[in-house]
This record gives sequence, structure tokens and C-alpha cells, in this order.
Amino acid sequence: MRVDTLKFVDLDNRTSVYVAVLVSPTSVACSIIEEGLGDIEFAFEIRDCEKIVALFEEAIKSDANSTQALAHCSFPLTYRFKNLDGGEEAAFLILPINGSLELTLERSDEGELKFRISFDDAKRLIDTLKEALKLVPLFPPN
Repeated sequence: MRVDTLKFVDLDNRTSVYVAVLVSPTSVACSIIEEGLGDIEFAFEIRDCEKIVALFEEAIKSDANSTQALAHCSFPLTYRFKNLDGGEEAAFLILPINGSLELTLERSDEGELKFRISFDDAKRLIDTLKEALKLVPLFPPN
């Protein structure tokens, strides 16, 4: 079931980035396409989605220019997980930069996709992932 498709602007090269979020009884999937630069797909378990949401929230709360924040966090914030959409390993790396987040999305079998979005766009993505998590209990049990 599709939750939403979001459109962002990569703040570095001004291209469009599309993120489609889908949910199933056991996983959440994301397909990310950066216009003219490629695409990458992920499927992660529900617990991984929860941890990815927490990582985004931590990154937004961090002030990359704050000495105190730099003392308590190591950047980029990283979450590694088993990709259920093929490939062995995948990772989200998030680096806060002046009111934006630089995202590096990695797959062991496809390489990486990197782009930078505003905090507002990141919050929209967080809200969409949270909405996907709310839908999981609505699926009939197997």
C-alpha cells in the first residue's frame, strides 16, 4: 500500500528528488529518485523504520554549528541495516548542515545516492514514515 510520494529539491544541485513510501504488514519500502542522477530502493523491517525516523529526528535537533552538539554527536549520524529489497547491507548517513540535512543513502549492491534537503522537507519525510508505521497494525494478520 502506498503511503505517499514526496517531492523535494536537492539544495546542492537544484534537481528534483522524489521519494515514494510503501508499507506492507512486515516492512516499509522507499524508492528514491533524483532527477538525472539515479535512483535507489530500500525495504526495511518495521523496527529499522522506527530507528531511521529517530535518526532523522536526532539530526534535526542537532545544531551542526554548535560546539556542544559536536561534542555529543559524531557526524554523520549513521544507521546500517539489512536491506530486504536485495543486497546485503544498506545505510542512511545524515549530516546536518546549516538548516538542512545531507543524506547519503547506500546499498552494498548498488552504490550510493547523495542529496541535501531542507529541515522542512526532512520533517515531511519523517511524518510520512511515521504515517507508514501507523498503517502496519491495520493489515490483517497472516
